[in-house]
Amino acid sequence: MYFLELHCENAKYNRDGTFKIEERCGSISKWTVLSSGRRTGELLRLAALSMTGLKFSAKFSDEAAKTIRTGARTLRLESLVARHKETDFGSPGPILLGSGVSIGRDGKFDSMRPSEITNLSRACHKWKTTQSADLARNFLLAYGPVLVAHDGTDDFEFNNPDKRLDRIGSLFRDDWPLTDPEEFLLVTKRLAKFRRFGPMQIMRRLAKLPAEHLHLNTCDWDDDDCYLKDRFESFSDWKKRMLLPVIDMCRHMKDAFPHCKRPLDMPGVLLLHSPQAFCIHSRFEDWLRLVDEMFPNLQIILGLPKRLRKKFPEALTAKLLPLPVCEEKSEKKTPAKLPSKSVLLIQVDGRLPNLALMKLSRHFKSQGKNVVLTRGDEYLKNPEAVFASCIFNFGTSPKRLANLRKYFGDSLVLGGSGCDVRLRLDESIERLEPDFDLYPELGDRAIGFLTRGCPKNCPFCIVPQKEGRTRQVADLDSLLQKRKKLILLDDNILAHPDAATFLAQMARRDLRVNFTQTLDIAFLDKEKAALLKQINCQNTRFTRPNHYFSLNNDKNLDAVAEKYRLIDFSGRDNVEFLCMYGFDTTLAQDVRRFKFLRSLPGAYVFVQEYRPVPGGPPPSAKNFFDDHCDDLIDELAGICFTQNMKSMERYFKWVSRAYAQTFGKLHTNLVDTIFRYNNRHRKGAYIETLAGTRKTPKNR
Repeated sequence: MYFLELHCENAKYNRDGTFKIEERCGSISKWTVLSSGRRTGELLRLAALSMTGLKFSAKFSDEAAKTIRTGARTLRLESLVARHKETDFGSPGPILLGSGVSIGRDGKFDSMRPSEITNLSRACHKWKTTQSADLARNFLLAYGPVLVAHDGTDDFEFNNPDKRLDRIGSLFRDDWPLTDPEEFLLVTKRLAKFRRFGPMQIMRRLAKLPAEHLHLNTCDWDDDDCYLKDRFESFSDWKKRMLLPVIDMCRHMKDAFPHCKRPLDMPGVLLLHSPQAFCIHSRFEDWLRLVDEMFPNLQIILGLPKRLRKKFPEALTAKLLPLPVCEEKSEKKTPAKLPSKSVLLIQVDGRLPNLALMKLSRHFKSQGKNVVLTRGDEYLKNPEAVFASCIFNFGTSPKRLANLRKYFGDSLVLGGSGCDVRLRLDESIERLEPDFDLYPELGDRAIGFLTRGCPKNCPFCIVPQKEGRTRQVADLDSLLQKRKKLILLDDNILAHPDAATFLAQMARRDLRVNFTQTLDIAFLDKEKAALLKQINCQNTRFTRPNHYFSLNNDKNLDAVAEKYRLIDFSGRDNVEFLCMYGFDTTLAQDVRRFKFLRSLPGAYVFVQEYRPVPGGPPPSAKNFFDDHCDDLIDELAGICFTQNMKSMERYFKWVSRAYAQTFGKLHTNLVDTIFRYNNRHRKGAYIETLAGTRKTPKNR
């Protein structure tokens, strides 16, 4: 965002008035230089209050109340900002945004209704300020006249969701220390070494620009053999003082835009109360040029004494920043019109090609129909018939189904387990070979069933109800259609009496097979194990060897280990076990499963939350925790697999949320584990909202 205008009423020094940023032909001045003094200091504080809104109230209510004019009961602030699509709202929307806040003598902040915002000089979209002002995206940073660095105690674990509020608070108080520069440099350099683009940009600029503008010996800061802590310690105090705010600004831009490849180039607002205090006078102009080049798209508003205003570089005064351009909301896309005699097939969800739709395609093409496939809830006009297949009953699938029903009405024919497990294709269509041309991305891969059904009767599974017992439904020739790669969808192929025969045929033909629905290790024996060792088992994309099994409880683990040893896996193999959670296992049973799998050479997990199909038993976490749950969670946090830990991270979050709902607190070790490597910038908000189980001033 960029700051454009502030109107205040009942301010202590600025009284009633309006402050506007100079605009020139769709641009604003990058540098706005004001005369230092009580009015300018207060103006910067008022600007910060107006842009942070109610988010500021919890920490600085007493300081905010001191800005109210003597005799007045309420300070009223109205502000106007220009928002950038890439940082502030992510989609077409209003560019000019006006908001207002009132502050009482007791420090209480109240949002002004849009109808009360009447003093801004131009038409804009008026917005009622809420507690959820997003400081991470609406980037505002401010520095007061006194800056002191942390001494190695700075919080790089991101436990505080509003770290930048401390920096903004330095306009009001002198006791908010800045980032420990040595620690930040070490953290950033380590991330840059692992090819993280944002840290790489930061280290390159910190190595180049201080050397160019301040003549500091930083040129080799991004070299692998440069020990930054010793190098920074070798600087004299006045050199450190010049770098301290610059390093802190880098830290907060990285935190605000953690997934951006060039975070220092992002737009935002920087307020500087007395920047001349950051360095000696002879280097002040050079320091300004450093900040200008380090942060090319930050709008900077600062207060300077008269003697320094005269020396302010003219080249910086002339710099402009283009205001974001308003994008008109695009017209609602008119659905394309299909040619006559067209059949529309819709894959509502699922990543794999939909076999039922492939058989429907074969059926209608044999009748001379034009067949069109769409995904999700894309709409096309004028179909002769519409068939949609929905596999799941969670996530976006129900909403997509509702939208499709609303649009196509009675002409829509629905099928799939996400709708009704009893629905079937006509037998004549079921017997057809699938139309592989419907999914050209399959390439040389075949997909289908050799067998359907399962002899087990697991309460969470729809297969017994939908398919019945195991039976053969096709042969390899009809499945492969002369291909050598096969995605096999069988529910439990090892349970079929002729399983060994099927495996022998695959091995003899030298097929590459993906058993995508996993194999039931309980039905493995020496003969089947020997045949599986001969088959080139692959992942779904056929890019590496992969075996798939399932382990949905902790029963008979000794038997599972014995079966596992039949194939003689080594630590170099990729053996994925699908482990369901949230149905009938306890934390103790889950930990036992994961520890067991960690002990198997080559094994890792893919954890999957139980999601009931229509009519299935509901999920339940009842009795999930016992008296030893804290120790068990510590054990869980220590279980690390060689791959697929993103999947385990989802399970950790599920356990953390269940723990918060049960005990009203977070398990600290588990939270630290969740955010050890990914999304660290979200850790503070996660803690503040108790894993999303409660509302706080941030998300009310």
